[in-house]
Amino acid sequence: MNEITWYSGENKEMQLAISKTQEVLPEYLNILDEDSKRVLSALEVSIVKYAIKSKDKRVGYEHVFMDQIELDSGKVYGTLNSQPEYNDDFEEGQRIEIDIRYISDFIYVIGGNPQGGFTFKVMWNHFTKEEKLAYKGHPPFSWLKLN
Repeated sequence: MNEITWYSGENKEMQLAISKTQEVLPEYLNILDEDSKRVLSALEVSIVKYAIKSKDKRVGYEHVFMDQIELDSGKVYGTLNSQPEYNDDFEEGQRIEIDIRYISDFIYVIGGNPQGGFTFKVMWNHFTKEEKLAYKGHPPFSWLKLN
């Protein structure tokens, strides 16, 4: 597959998508809280895109995927899905406390209905036809049912 394009912190569409994420984040946290009270989880998918500080000053922040998202005593925790490229203080598989101010996106799916994915929708809208074909069947784009 092709490498996904990097977006600068000044990209207006991404800024709006992250703002939308932060605006509806309390709804997602409420879903997590409600789901934690169930015997069996209703969440088919639950991931967070999280901004961690880069050690490379040219990069600023690196956005990483996290899953196994949980609320515990009012705090949010998740597990890193990959090795960050620009901060070796974190490792793939590491469980960390998430500062919700740095959640840049989330996706959850219940009953086949996806919610969130605002930054991924921006990315999708800028993909070429070839990129759409390459990524259509792969998460997170496949979860969002994008055309």
